[in-house]
Amino acid sequence: MLYYSKYMGLIVNSSPRLVQKYTEILAANLSDNVQQMQSHHVSELLAPLTMSQPKFVLDKFIPLLKKKLLAAKSNEKHQDKFLHQLVKSTNIKDQFDQFELKIVNKEGLIWYLNILLDVISFSSPELVAYANDIELITLHSMLHEDLTVFNKSVEVFHRLILSLTGVYPTNVSIIDFKTNKLDQQFRFYDRVGKSSSSNIKVEWK
Repeated sequence: MLYYSKYMGLIVNSSPRLVQKYTEILAANLSDNVQQMQSHHVSELLAPLTMSQPKFVLDKFIPLLKKKLLAAKSNEKHQDKFLHQLVKSTNIKDQFDQFELKIVNKEGLIWYLNILLDVISFSSPELVAYANDIELITLHSMLHEDLTVFNKSVEVFHRLILSLTGVYPTNVSIIDFKTNKLDQQFRFYDRVGKSSSSNIKVEWK
């Protein structure tokens, strides 16, 4: 593992611009040389990049993965599946119906899902901006007929949920706080769901 320690040291001691350059090189390599690199090697390369520049890694990899894994829908083949009925209750239901899996080979699909798993592992709270795309990819993958693909998709979805639990409001308050009496200020929970959303100020961590 000496080489990996040196790689970690390289990333830690590199400027933000250099880390972004390394990320661009890796993304280009994975885009052009599909599955030429074992997924655990990709994981080792991605981890320090994501910890250093999570937003930049997400900006590069989520659109890439979405392009590789999803295509414009050409038929109705997933409409009769039970999971699709559940998707109808989510906030991505309209997007979901516009796409289908581009890759049906289970080895290729699992390879990309492993990359997605690594990308989101250290990217909280930046992944909030891409949560819908990640959910879209994951739910479509769950519709695959192979059980190993389904299990990997569930693993990704589980990781997404765990990552999002680390994203929380650092400040939730009424903008015009002076209009509330002291006892009301300490009983905010009584007003949950009753106040207009335009009067709420939320800062996310």
